[in-house]
Amino acid sequence: MLRDCNKKPAESIGPSSVCEVTGFRGQPTAGEELYVVESEKAAVEHAERLAARKSKAATLSAKQQQQHGQERSGGGGASEEGGEEEVVEVKELAVIVKCDVAGSLEALVGALATLP
Repeated sequence: MLRDCNKKPAESIGPSSVCEVTGFRGQPTAGEELYVVESEKAAVEHAERLAARKSKAATLSAKQQQQHGQERSGGGGASEEGGEEEVVEVKELAVIVKCDVAGSLEALVGALATLP
């Protein structure tokens, strides 16, 4: 249900207007698109499809990050000359990224992940 700043039911709300939206089972993320459907049954079906897509995307992303980590670590660790192990010091930097839109966060995290 959509209500204006005076708690009265509204059909539409303009940009940057204060409103109250009820009926969510969870909190939507910033920038998430909202869909209007005819019934609760249609809403549940649509939500399940979106959740399945997000789950599949998250699984693919995790696999890509794992592959990227394996590529960065190299293979083996023994140098070709003399058979001695090469010791490589890896430096880590903890970074906190704060964004107001999920797409911006994904872009920044992706860019940081490509740094050597």
